[in-house]
Amino acid sequence: MKRIVLILNLGFISILGFAQESQNGTNNYNIFNCKDCNNKYFISTNSGVLNTPIGLRIGFLCKTGAYLGSRFGKGQVYSIQTDVTKKTNLYSVTAGLIKPVFIHNKFSIYAFIGGGYGQWWDYRWESWTKGGGEIEGGLMISYRKVMINFSANVLMGEKTYATGDVTVGIGYRFK
Repeated sequence: MKRIVLILNLGFISILGFAQESQNGTNNYNIFNCKDCNNKYFISTNSGVLNTPIGLRIGFLCKTGAYLGSRFGKGQVYSIQTDVTKKTNLYSVTAGLIKPVFIHNKFSIYAFIGGGYGQWWDYRWESWTKGGGEIEGGLMISYRKVMINFSANVLMGEKTYATGDVTVGIGYRFK
């Protein structure tokens, strides 16, 4: 688990090292500089492949952008005392930062990393932790106003194993 977190962090830091500088050449030290950004707002689906298939991600893309994401699904909880398995709701709420990696004409690639809280173990025992901390990192690729995004997510909790998932989405950029 520590290796996965370390690899994700090192990968994101190396991607940010190649991030594109401001296009107008002025030294503006505002981290959220959106002066020259076109179609800076976005809304996108955010579907977990394994556990949380319904989701939404909204945010803005600038020199440094930000997003809020959520996902929902269904799971099961097993009670050892009653030997009964019940259905439960799964969810995830995350927020993070977005940096441009490559921008050329109408094509762009952005890297993002974030964290939050989740409860998306698809099958767990009742004595296990319900939820835990979540980290995610991925890429957003856009052409004109259409974008697709991919991310890897890891959910960590106490009294249970860490679990991972991959999310995909398709979205729309607007002013």
